[in-house]
Amino acid sequence: MVQYFQYLNQYFMVGLPTYFVTTGGYNFSTEPGMNSVCSSAGCDNNSLTQKIQHATSFPNVSYLAIPASSWVDDFIDWLNPLSRCCRISAGDGQFCPSTNTTASCPLTCMRNLSEVIRPSVEQFNRFLPWFLHDMPNLNCPKGGLGAYDTAVKLGPDGEIQASRFMAYHTPLTNSQEYTAALRAARALATNITHSMRRVPGTDPNFRVFPYTVTYVFYEQYLTIVNEGLFNLALCLVPTFAVCCVLLGMDLRSGLINLLTIIMILVDTVGAMTLWGISYNAISLINLVTAVGISVEFVSHLTRAFAVSTQPTRLERAKEATVNMGSAVFAGVAMTNLPGIVVLAFAKAQLIQIFFFRLNLLITLLGLLHGLLFLPVLLSYFGPSPSPAAALAEAPQPEPEKRSPEGSLTVRNPSFQDKEEQSKGQGPGDPPMASHRL
Repeated sequence: MVQYFQYLNQYFMVGLPTYFVTTGGYNFSTEPGMNSVCSSAGCDNNSLTQKIQHATSFPNVSYLAIPASSWVDDFIDWLNPLSRCCRISAGDGQFCPSTNTTASCPLTCMRNLSEVIRPSVEQFNRFLPWFLHDMPNLNCPKGGLGAYDTAVKLGPDGEIQASRFMAYHTPLTNSQEYTAALRAARALATNITHSMRRVPGTDPNFRVFPYTVTYVFYEQYLTIVNEGLFNLALCLVPTFAVCCVLLGMDLRSGLINLLTIIMILVDTVGAMTLWGISYNAISLINLVTAVGISVEFVSHLTRAFAVSTQPTRLERAKEATVNMGSAVFAGVAMTNLPGIVVLAFAKAQLIQIFFFRLNLLITLLGLLHGLLFLPVLLSYFGPSPSPAAALAEAPQPEPEKRSPEGSLTVRNPSFQDKEEQSKGQGPGDPPMASHRL
């Protein structure tokens, strides 16, 4: 497929064929129905093919290079009694091909020639299958076999269930152009749908939609920005709530964690542009997982800052970084990096770009924000010390002991240590006797 698109852009003046498909519910057999589709004499100025032809006049906007081929126009030309295309056998009334030059086919399908050729409903339903199976030749180049036999789908009762009109895109070279071409084709198809629904007898659910082989791949880009923002917000909101709860209902700590995670995501998206990583569904999946990875880089340090008993924010930030920074570096970053580096040796370019590069960016930026940006942010805007958290983290006092006689033994560490130091008792000497009550 890649080589096909390369040759298409290199050797052709047009791009991929695109089809404007009509669904069921439209009556092509009536004169207003034909006039709203064709582009020959007597057709409406805002017909389907006229609008597509007008769009090709602005290829920079519509991304259409060649007007659509219309089976309705060729069918009308095929019915022209001046041509040798549509003739009826005098014996059995069956179709007589243009290659038959005998006198057994004297009758033409349309006997009365007027300024505008329009078959009746009966003639339309009778002659259309003949047209679709007539092989074009020098005598009748308008035969529909090969060009339109698969472009019109007839039901068991002869009703047209679906049809297509083929046009060509301009040469498209990148994802932005493919996405813009899809967006422009859908806008044009929507405009055509509204016009054709005004034809009497048209089903309200009738519609026209564009299709080409690449639309299925680039359709994701039409809504991926909004869907990406929604999915990331859907991850950030519970992350903020859980951080607040686990940090002792501390809203400020939760907001600082949330801001740091958002900064990691923003910097990751910026680095993606510099490193040639496009934004698509795979990138979005990695960005969603980046929210969970970023929590590991910021939550532990924020927790250590909250339980610190140092007098100033700066001292608390220093203590939290010293005590918890090494754990974050060794426990989070160094466990991710070995598994990420292995992906750099993958042969698939998809793995190298969207998994190695992107996960490496997430890990490095998370580490930088967790060990550099977050401590500075906490030193300026960190929460006040949490007495409950500090008490929970503080070492518990030794339990009281009773002597065998039932008396209560009380040890005053600070008093006895001072007494031991004043009497010259070293740390290796046996302890002094405790007081008994």
